[in-house]
Amino acid sequence: RPLLQIVRGAEFAGPSTYVALEAAHAVVVALCEAPTGPGAANLSLASVLVKVSSAVCDCVFEETNAQVDEATVMQMITVLGFCTTAPAGADVAAFPENARLQAFSKVLALWGHYRHSPALRACAQAALQRMLDFACADLGAQAAFVDAVFSRMAVEVGPSQPAERALLYLRCLQRLMTHPAARQWSVAESPQASFFQDAVPLALLRIGEHFSTSISVLSLLLPIVNRACWLCVDHWAVAAGGEDEG
Repeated sequence: RPLLQIVRGAEFAGPSTYVALEAAHAVVVALCEAPTGPGAANLSLASVLVKVSSAVCDCVFEETNAQVDEATVMQMITVLGFCTTAPAGADVAAFPENARLQAFSKVLALWGHYRHSPALRACAQAALQRMLDFACADLGAQAAFVDAVFSRMAVEVGPSQPAERALLYLRCLQRLMTHPAARQWSVAESPQASFFQDAVPLALLRIGEHFSTSISVLSLLLPIVNRACWLCVDHWAVAAGGEDEG
């Protein structure tokens, strides 16, 4: 608790906040690596991850030095990435969708704020992609989170947003579409298949409409469109095979 108070405390400078974040990260890593029993122990650990994630989302600190401040923000992203992708936090009841979305939104906000730091942006992008990787691995349980991410994309993508934001979203979509479990979910007779048949194509269409003259956007968008088409073809082929057997 004292560590999280420092993380949330605006009166602390970057170095103090960095040390607190680093210590909090070490604590949650140690807890997750320690052997635990089933049931209540895992739920308790998940609640710790939620509390740490929430504290980091509320993190504010007094800026002092550009390099130290950037290192502090990168540590924030590291902690959020770990908390939201640790296996102990997979239980939706223990780590709810709104807490996971809050962490995703915080990392996205940091990516947008530090636009002059390629290293920090790369760190943020990797964290966002890991969150989607984690969700896609168990899309049945994490569907609400992924749906909320798509809803945010649909609202934000437009002429008022820079092309670099569209590129970030495309890289996130690319990670989702190329996940090893993507085909499994896309061909399944379940609501999750609609992400690959409806939500992703609509997001790609919206991005294409607003950035049709951007070569950098189109060069990334077209391979994802191709992947989406093949996943849809797989779904139809599996469905047709099931009908023939019937």
